[in-house]
Amino acid sequence: MTMVDTSVTSDDERKRGTREIARSVYLVALLAMSAGLFEVATLIHTDKFTLSQIFTTLALVSVLCAYVFASWKGWIAKSASTVASVFFCVNICLNLYFFNALFLSDWPQVVIANMNWMTALMIVPFLTINRPQARFLAAVLCLSTLAQFAAYFIIHDIGPFDPFFGSEVIPFFISLGAAYVLLDGFAMFREAAIKFHARSDALQETANLMAKAAADAERAKTEAEKSIALRETFLATMSHELRTPLNAIIGFSDAMKSGVLEKRGVDHYRVYAEDIHQSGEHVLSLINQLLEYSRVRSGTYDLTTSTVSLQDVTEQVIRMSGHAADKRGVRLLRDWQVQQATMVVGDRHALVQIGLNLVMNAIKFSPAGEAVTVRIQEGRNGEAVLSVIDKGPGIPPDRMDDVKQPFVRAGDASLASETGTGLGLAIVSNLTEKMGARFDLASTRGEGTCAAIILPLDATRRGDAGTEDSTPEDRPEDRPKDSCRSAAS
Repeated sequence: MTMVDTSVTSDDERKRGTREIARSVYLVALLAMSAGLFEVATLIHTDKFTLSQIFTTLALVSVLCAYVFASWKGWIAKSASTVASVFFCVNICLNLYFFNALFLSDWPQVVIANMNWMTALMIVPFLTINRPQARFLAAVLCLSTLAQFAAYFIIHDIGPFDPFFGSEVIPFFISLGAAYVLLDGFAMFREAAIKFHARSDALQETANLMAKAAADAERAKTEAEKSIALRETFLATMSHELRTPLNAIIGFSDAMKSGVLEKRGVDHYRVYAEDIHQSGEHVLSLINQLLEYSRVRSGTYDLTTSTVSLQDVTEQVIRMSGHAADKRGVRLLRDWQVQQATMVVGDRHALVQIGLNLVMNAIKFSPAGEAVTVRIQEGRNGEAVLSVIDKGPGIPPDRMDDVKQPFVRAGDASLASETGTGLGLAIVSNLTEKMGARFDLASTRGEGTCAAIILPLDATRRGDAGTEDSTPEDRPEDRPKDSCRSAAS
């Protein structure tokens, strides 16, 4: 379902329409007042107005002009009450003008000449405000003017069939009544259209909410399916990883307890004890890896950012993984491509954990007799790059993104000399993200894999290299393909 967000557009169109209508109201009011001022000037010229009448009329017109101008500029809130108040002021001004012309100046021809403004003014409320309020204001305008003419007719004893007034005033008020009825019908249609559009907007908003809810439900379903798959993978992996060493521990300890080995001598006890010890260490490493991943994912892994020598961290990693490399028959080679100590910003414990996971993973998938190269180089954008390069079986291209997920084995697990949880690269990926670093992988099937960590350099602190320049033995001519060099750019 495609969501179409029309709420903003509808609101904008409604606001724009309100502004245009308000401007029309103000323009009509200004035109009406200009006509009134012209008639006032005419009355002044013919000495029909007294000085007090002129002052009162001009004061009302000035106040109304100021009110309209302030509303137009936005100094007064543009709302239905504003439009109604403007209309009411114009109505008062017009009726005062009619009153002066009819009863004080006895010049009804001026009133008849300006009665057409009533039709223009009556349109305003029906176009802008709600129908009951518009009917009331328009009725006040019509009835107040009609009452003045009725009083004038009674005072001067003018009948409805008078040649002058009968042909002008009465037909005008009949047409004004017809206009009132038509405008009332138009206002009814306008309110129905507004309600229709409001319902349409509400339906569209409901449809958008339903589509969003459906999309959220689909995402939640996908996440739930992924969680279920991860849980099943976790159970299967841990069942296998824990069962194998525990079976060895139970089997060897049972043989030792039963006395079967007594006839074979102490050496056999020592061998079995060594096997039990290794199995226990394997179980402990699995538990530690699970706890480490849990801390990283739950957000309880506290990072302490400081300036760290990348060479010192790497030397510690090489020392810690040296025994595993010797046991596998894999050489660990240093390749420092910098002349000074590379000072980076990060958490030392997290950097050691990252380096150890990468190096142990490379050792695990490297054939005996091959080498794992640990390289430090400076990138092009003020960054340091720590690369771990092996000559293992590589990772298929379609699994490059998957191997960073938990419980997914890198490469072909059947080729690995040891089993594992598949958490190593997931821990690396999460820790590098928390430190604001980057983790890149490059691999060629059958040639090896390069894992690179790109770290920000501390430009204010650079010292002498923590180790001597690499010897020819440390920097072999048959260096593995540098598939991670692009990570430094």
